[in-house]
Amino acid sequence: MSTNGMPINVDVIVPVHNAEETVKETVHSALNQWIPRRLLTSSDGTLSNVDIDVAVCCHDDGSTDDSLRILKEIKACHEHQSTATNGNPGTRNNDDPSERSQDGTIPGGRRIRTRLLIGSNADGVARGAGFARNRAAELRCRSNDSGNSVTTSFLCLLDSDDIMHHNRIAEQLNVMLSTPQDDVEDTRDRTLLGCTFDRIPAGSTWHYSEWANGLTDERLLLERYREVTLLQPTWFLTRSRFEQLGGYVEAPHPNHQDSMKNEPLEETGAKDNISDAPSERYRLIHPIHDNAHTLRLAEDLRFFHEHLRASGLLKLYRHGPSDKPLVTYRHRVGQSQSSSTPRKLLLNLRVMAFEDNILRVHPRWADGFVIWGAGRDGKDFFKSLSPGIRARVQCFADVDEKKITAGFYANPDLGAKIPIVHFSLLATDPNVRSDHADADAHADLSFGRISKNRKKGGDVNVEVDTISNGSGSFCGVLAGKRARTETTVDDATEEDITARRPKKRQRKLHNLGPKDAKKLDVESLPGLPVVVCVAMYRTNGVLESNVRSIGRIEGETLWHFS
Repeated sequence: MSTNGMPINVDVIVPVHNAEETVKETVHSALNQWIPRRLLTSSDGTLSNVDIDVAVCCHDDGSTDDSLRILKEIKACHEHQSTATNGNPGTRNNDDPSERSQDGTIPGGRRIRTRLLIGSNADGVARGAGFARNRAAELRCRSNDSGNSVTTSFLCLLDSDDIMHHNRIAEQLNVMLSTPQDDVEDTRDRTLLGCTFDRIPAGSTWHYSEWANGLTDERLLLERYREVTLLQPTWFLTRSRFEQLGGYVEAPHPNHQDSMKNEPLEETGAKDNISDAPSERYRLIHPIHDNAHTLRLAEDLRFFHEHLRASGLLKLYRHGPSDKPLVTYRHRVGQSQSSSTPRKLLLNLRVMAFEDNILRVHPRWADGFVIWGAGRDGKDFFKSLSPGIRARVQCFADVDEKKITAGFYANPDLGAKIPIVHFSLLATDPNVRSDHADADAHADLSFGRISKNRKKGGDVNVEVDTISNGSGSFCGVLAGKRARTETTVDDATEEDITARRPKKRQRKLHNLGPKDAKKLDVESLPGLPVVVCVAMYRTNGVLESNVRSIGRIEGETLWHFS
């Protein structure tokens, strides 16, 4: 599409609460935005004739420190500098320290016109991050500058302790302007765009960072129930999309919470089918586990699934090999809202989203399904299901011989007694099932022994043995204690292999009596969909190999949840 002379508003949304130690660096990074020369001159660029107006919109949510004072000082200083240049940043490359980027260099290209807008709660009472983001998104309109002549407007999200790199707005805006707007599918408005990030301190939460930065656009959707696959401080979306979704969920004012603090809220999720009420706005509010306090939490998870529910798309901007990520995400142990959000609340909201968008909607899941993983994650998933959905669980599947030998997972409080079977019974290919039935139990493709240590190159250190069994090889963990050895299959003697190989033992596929096996209908298991409640990417590919062997279609008859 043509962008000649196009006026575009970009509002950087920053909720602020007791952020005096970081907010200055955060706001300066948002005010110091440039269009790199590449997007002004090359065929990749669509920004050469675009008039970009950036408002950094900070809403102070009842801070009790100096956050609001610092914001006002930044605003006064920035307005003075803008006045000195007649509000026309133009194209320049001087040595003003305030215009240096994160690495201390002066960006080239064209500086973007920016300003700072500040809001705060009149009564000084904190209302939560969702409330603060909504108020920040209103600041441009409330400043009597709604941009009546502007037809294109975007929101760029940022937390008050994170840092935007100098070309973030330009790069993400370029991607969005290159995304069709007027096509039948309304692709631009339906796109939630994120970007790769780095960490402060470097290397913190490395496993999460490498996972999030490495997801393909396809996996952003396929792994959506495991985690929010786009980090919230990297989000970039159209204002019209934000308004269509109704912004963030807000908690009631604290003065009105006392009488309802622990009372469950009215359910606003799906009842049966998406088509039942297409005009109603979906809200991820749990009917049992949410209350006036918890509505202040997990605002990113709620908005993320509300966006996907409304036919939303996900896209990740990936920086080039010679470039830096667009956002630096600060890790502060015990000081972030996410670290104080109860794990149980996050689990119940993710389960509710999975129920509303998969289990209540798709016919393939209506007649029953299997939970892969009879460990903590699988049991917690089962217990978090609503009663009607929980009744559809036919069995747990696992690889652990002890769990399979136990026969059942029993929960008297829920009146549940669920069989546990070997995962191979789920396989659609009869050859896979027969191969596993005839195999040595010690040759099982197991989950491996996971080490928390980070290997060079970033992978998790997983100890997996590969030993010939005469007809091929298997990977897994040998049962029992043994001494560590450097011997490999290639240089091992027959005596070495014989000494390391446990005595052959028939694999147990289930431990159900004839009556229970008939009740379960083991023969029907290959036709059931599966939800995997075992963490991915932590067993050197062993779990993923096992999952592929059962012949399901990911995103249709199989979803990863943990």
